[in-house]
Amino acid sequence: MPNNIAVIGDTDFISGFKALGCTLYPVDEKMDVRSAFNQATEASFSFIFILESYALKIMDLLDEYREKLRPLIIPLPDFRGDLTLSEYLLSQFTIKAVGKDIS
Repeated sequence: MPNNIAVIGDTDFISGFKALGCTLYPVDEKMDVRSAFNQATEASFSFIFILESYALKIMDLLDEYREKLRPLIIPLPDFRGDLTLSEYLLSQFTIKAVGKDIS
């Protein structure tokens, strides 16, 4: 079965996901977060994990995919900020799946 998971973020933070078979899209001076996200969505992954600090920079793109079934975009909290975006989006996924907020 082909890999269906992409991870977007700093090379140091996401490198461990390679051992799990994920496809990595490191964001650095050569590739910005918008380009990495566009490449991941064009590759038709089922799941895209993105560091929260980078997700905040491309909220306009994330909003375009919010109502679509695929890919499921999941922000990962990192050391740079709080969990506000991650908690909010996970709450929205729960409401979409269950029909109400269960937190």
